[in-house]
Amino acid sequence: MATHGTKDYRRDMAAIHEEVVSTGEAAIITKDGKPYVKVVPVGEEDVLAELRRRGDIVWPTAVRVEVEPIHAGADDTTDVIAGSRR
Repeated sequence: MATHGTKDYRRDMAAIHEEVVSTGEAAIITKDGKPYVKVVPVGEEDVLAELRRRGDIVWPTAVRVEVEPIHAGADDTTDVIAGSRR
């Protein structure tokens, strides 16, 4: 698996993409010497499907039941929560 710094990646992006596609192997892009981004061929993008194929996860089989909210007697907190968000 090839490794490239972010500066090299910006400069050689097209060549790195071509290498990933032609070899089928991922490339790791590093930032400050640490792994930052992984570039993979399009065929590898569906991580959930791969995990399911390996048996590491299963899709839910039960139908989701919608839950009706209850009024507990207090004021609505929607405005308080919205005001606390950034």
